[in-house]
Amino acid sequence: MRLSSLSAAVAVAFLGLSTAQAAQNSVDTGSRAAAVTAQARSLGFDQVTFGPDGRQNTMIVDTRAAGAVRNASAALRAQNLDQVTALLQGELGALVGLSGSGVTLDKFNTLSDGSNYYRMTQTYQGIPVFGDSVTVQTDSNGVVQAVFGAGIPVGNLDTTPRNNGAEAIRAATNAALQADGNFASGRNSLVMEVQPHLVVYALDGHAPTLAWEATVRFIGGSEAFHSRIFADASSGALLNNVTLITHAINRKIYDVANGCVVDNDPPTFPSGTTLKISEGGSTAGQIQQVADAYFMLGDVYYYFKNNFGRDSYDNAGGALSGYVRSKFQSEGCGSGQNAFWADNKMVMGSGGSTLKDLTSAKDVTFHEIGHGVTEYTSGLIYQKEPGGLNEATSDIYGAAIEAWTNTFSGDPTSATPITYAPNAATWTIGDGLYVSNNNPLRWMNDPAKDGSSADEYSDYTSRWGTCTPSGNNDYCGVHSSSGIANLAFYLMSQGGTHPRGATTINVTPIGIAKAAKYIYEAHTSASLSTSATFSKMRDAMQARARANSANGGLCDEVRISQAWAAVEVTGLAPQDANACGGGGTNVPPVAGFSSTTSGLTATFTDSSTDSDGSIASRAWNFGDGTTSTATSPSKTYAAAGTYTVTLTVTDNAGATNTKTASVTVTSGGSGGSVLTNGVAVTGLSAAAGGSLTYTLVVPAGATGLKFDSTAGSGDADLYVKFGSAPTTSSYDCRSEGSTSTESCSIATAQAGTYYVLLKAYTAFSGVSLKGSYTTGGSGGGGVQTYSNTADFTISDNTTVDSPITVSGRSGNAPANASVTVAIVHTYQGDLKVDLVAPDGTLYNIHNRTGAGTDNINKTVTLNLSSETLNGTWKLRVNDNGPGDTGKIDSWSIKF
Repeated sequence: MRLSSLSAAVAVAFLGLSTAQAAQNSVDTGSRAAAVTAQARSLGFDQVTFGPDGRQNTMIVDTRAAGAVRNASAALRAQNLDQVTALLQGELGALVGLSGSGVTLDKFNTLSDGSNYYRMTQTYQGIPVFGDSVTVQTDSNGVVQAVFGAGIPVGNLDTTPRNNGAEAIRAATNAALQADGNFASGRNSLVMEVQPHLVVYALDGHAPTLAWEATVRFIGGSEAFHSRIFADASSGALLNNVTLITHAINRKIYDVANGCVVDNDPPTFPSGTTLKISEGGSTAGQIQQVADAYFMLGDVYYYFKNNFGRDSYDNAGGALSGYVRSKFQSEGCGSGQNAFWADNKMVMGSGGSTLKDLTSAKDVTFHEIGHGVTEYTSGLIYQKEPGGLNEATSDIYGAAIEAWTNTFSGDPTSATPITYAPNAATWTIGDGLYVSNNNPLRWMNDPAKDGSSADEYSDYTSRWGTCTPSGNNDYCGVHSSSGIANLAFYLMSQGGTHPRGATTINVTPIGIAKAAKYIYEAHTSASLSTSATFSKMRDAMQARARANSANGGLCDEVRISQAWAAVEVTGLAPQDANACGGGGTNVPPVAGFSSTTSGLTATFTDSSTDSDGSIASRAWNFGDGTTSTATSPSKTYAAAGTYTVTLTVTDNAGATNTKTASVTVTSGGSGGSVLTNGVAVTGLSAAAGGSLTYTLVVPAGATGLKFDSTAGSGDADLYVKFGSAPTTSSYDCRSEGSTSTESCSIATAQAGTYYVLLKAYTAFSGVSLKGSYTTGGSGGGGVQTYSNTADFTISDNTTVDSPITVSGRSGNAPANASVTVAIVHTYQGDLKVDLVAPDGTLYNIHNRTGAGTDNINKTVTLNLSSETLNGTWKLRVNDNGPGDTGKIDSWSIKF
C-alpha cells in the first residue's frame, strides 16, 4: 500500500498498534500458556496449541477410551445450540477468553462420522467481534472433542459511534480505492450491498476498535472492486479492505467473442455476449473454448458431488456459469490474461502476448470454481495467511480434480467413481499457459521454483509478517504464500522431503485421496475461522484425521503433522505417535524461532516442530549470559548490540535440536547506537553523570581494533568491553583523561560485539566517537575485490545465479562488505536480487522496487560478519513477471 497517498489518520489506523504499543504488549506468554493448559486438562482436553498472540488455536481431547483425561471430558456435553451457548457462558467460555462476551451461531455442520461443529461469533454488548471465532466440536453423543479458536479480550470499549455510518464507509472506500491505485469518481457509483452496521474490529492483533462494516461494490473504477469495508466509528479512518474477488449440475456457457468485459464485481459483459450451451445441450459445432469450458465445469460438479455429496459450489445446486474469450477493461480491452471468480460466475480470459487463452489449462478452471466452494464453506478472507490458504485450497482442488480426470474420458456422470491417477502434471498449475515457454504458473511440489513463491513458514513471516494488505501487494502475497500449503499437500499425498532441504523430515504419504478429503473436511466442518492461519489449518486437518480413527485416522494424523512440520508450520502433536506401526525410530524435533525488536527489547516467537511427538522443553540462551525455558519469551537487554541467541528444544522421546540466530537491539536516540567500522558518530552530548552506550561488531581475523573519542567540550571517559556493556569498574580497556579526547586499543580482537561506554565525568557536547579495525586473512591479507564479468541471461519468470568462489582466506567476512551489481533489464519492478552466502543465507540487495525503470546499477554495504570468507558466493536474480528480460552484466564483492 502506498501509505503516502492516505491521510495520516487513515494510515495510522490501518497499521493498528504502534511499534511502541506492540513492544509494551509483548510479554512472556509461557506462564499464561502453562496455566491455560493446566485448566484445559482439568476440563478434559489433553493438548492445547497457541497462536503468536498467546491465545489458543486449538484444544483437543484424546479420543482413545483409556485414561483419566479422556474420562474427565465426558463432563463437557452439548447436544444442541442452547447447550453449546451455555458451555461458552460458563467455565469453558472463561477458558477460551469469552468472559463478559456473548456468542451467536455463525455456522453449523454435521459430518458423516457424526461429528458436529458449531462455529460461534463473539459479541460485545450485542455487537459482533471481527477477528476470530470459536468452534465447538462434539461427537455424535454430544461429548466435546475439540474447541478451535478463542475469544478476543475487548476491555471497556465505548460502543457509541461518533460519526455517520454511510459517510464513514464512503470515505473509507475512497481511501481503499486510492490505496489500491484504483481511480474512481462519482458518489452514485458506490453500491452498498450490506448496509453499514457496527462491529468490534480486532483482526490480526489490531486493538479492539468500534467500527462500521459494510459490503460495497464500486462500479466504474479502473479495476474490479467488491469488498467488505471497515471504517473507524470515531475517526472514520479505513481499518481494512477485505476483498471479495478471488482472482449443479446446471451449466451455462457464454461466449464473449473477444468483447471487452468490465472486470468489476459483478462483471459487466458486452452486448455481443451470447449463451452457447445450457445443461444437456450439445457441444457439436461449438468453438473449442465453449466445449472445453462445458466439460470442465462438469468435471468440477461431479467431483464434488460423487466424492463429498456436494451439490455445486454452494451445496444448493447453484448454476455453474462460465464466460469464455473475454478481454478485460483493466487490460485496456486489448487482452484477457486473467481468470477470476466473481458474482458466482467463472470468467476466463482470451489470452494475450504473455498468456494463452485461459481455458487451455483445465486446472485453472478447476481452481476458480474452488474459490466458490471456499466462499460457501470456511469463507476464508482474501488477505495474508487466510488468503494464502484460500489460494492454496483452490490449487489443491484443481490438482485433485485433474488427477481424477486422468481415470476416465468424456463427460463424467453421477456413476463415475472417484479414483486418482496423479502424474507430473498434477503438481503444476497452469501448464502450458505461457506463450514463450512451457513453464506452468506454479509448482506445488517445488513452489520456490517460480522465483517468488514461499515454501516454508519462516519465509512467510520475513516477507509478509508485518505487511499491510492492498491490491498492490497481492493482499500480502496470497498467491506466493500459497506455496506453503501446496507443498504440505504434495508431501502428504506423495511423500518425500522438502525440495530445497529447508527441513530434513522425510514424510510418509497418505495418498492424494485422503489428503484431499481432510482438506475439504477442514473447510466444511466449520472448525476454521474466516481468519484461519496455516497452523490452524494443520490443527483442523489433524482433528479430522483423529475423528476418522476407525479407518486409520490416527496414523494419517502422524503423516499430516509430518507434512506440515516439513514446511515449518507448527500445531498439534499427534495423539498417538506410534499409530503407524508402533515403536520405530524417533524423528528428532526441529528447532525454530523468529524475533522482533523494539529498542532494547527482543520478543521471540517459537516455531519449533516435532513431526512424531511433541516438544517437551525449551532452553533459550540470549547471548548475554541470561537464559529462559519459556515457549516464546521476551528479553530486554542491558545495552544495544548484536547478540547470538540459541534455542535448544527437546522432544517427548529425549531427542534435541538447536537453532542459532542473531538479534540486534538498539537504544535509540539520534545517530543510532551501532558503530560502523571507521565511521565516526558525531555531535554526542550528555549531562554530568550521564552516559551513552554503543556497539561495534568485529569479524574474525580483525586486527588493529581501536576506539577513539575526539573534539568537543567537557570531560567524557571511555570504557570498552567485549560481550557485554562495561561499567566504570568492569571493562577490558579504559581511558580517563581530563578532556573528551580518549583512546582505547585492543591488542587481540575477538570476533563478536564490543560495547563502548562514554561516561560524562562532567557535562560534554560536540564529541565524536569512532571504532575501527582492519580485516584480511591468510590468503594475501587486506581488503580484496572479487568479480564475475560473465553475462547471465535473465528470462521471464526464472532464477539465475552468477557465482564467485573465494579461497585462500581465513576467518569471517567483515561487517562492511561492499557488493556492486550491474544488471541490464527493462523493468526493475520484476526483479528480486540477493547475495547468497556459501551457507545459503540470503542478503537482499533489491526487492521489486523501481517499477518500469531500466537496469540496476548500485553498490550496497552488507554486514557479512557471521559468514566465512571462503566458499562460493552467488548473485541471485529472480525475475517475477512476464514481458521484460535482461542479463547480469557483472558484479563484484569487496571484503
